[in-house]
Amino acid sequence: MRQADQGWSVPMITHKLDRETQYRLSSQYAEPLEPDRTRPFSIYATGMILRAFAVHPTYRNSPAALIAANLLKSSFFQEHAYTSYHSAEYWVRFEYPFWWNNLVSAMDSLSRMGLTGKIRKSSWLWIGSKITRRKAAYGKYPT
Repeated sequence: MRQADQGWSVPMITHKLDRETQYRLSSQYAEPLEPDRTRPFSIYATGMILRAFAVHPTYRNSPAALIAANLLKSSFFQEHAYTSYHSAEYWVRFEYPFWWNNLVSAMDSLSRMGLTGKIRKSSWLWIGSKITRRKAAYGKYPT
């Protein structure tokens, strides 16, 4: 669902729910849970939704997609606002095909939208591998 900050989130994570309620809402019939739209966007939900916009020739340039893309860019290497995948380290947990949002999947979407400037796809894949090696060698990400 679209949040007030123009990113997206999953309604259930915008609320503080106990495990029993989370389980019930996600495994049984229940009325839809409205999101708390005042909570910040989810990096992961926004990244996943942005992928759909990025591959569409018209919607990739829509105001909603461009605003969300800039939100996503501004959150690189930041911790996630919600408890699942909270750590900034998830930015460099790569997998393919893309599932969760990470640096490579985000850059893939941004490049399809023409928002990576002069960085070519081969370059950002190289950058991702360098960041991962730096983390392994020094125990932290570059800032």
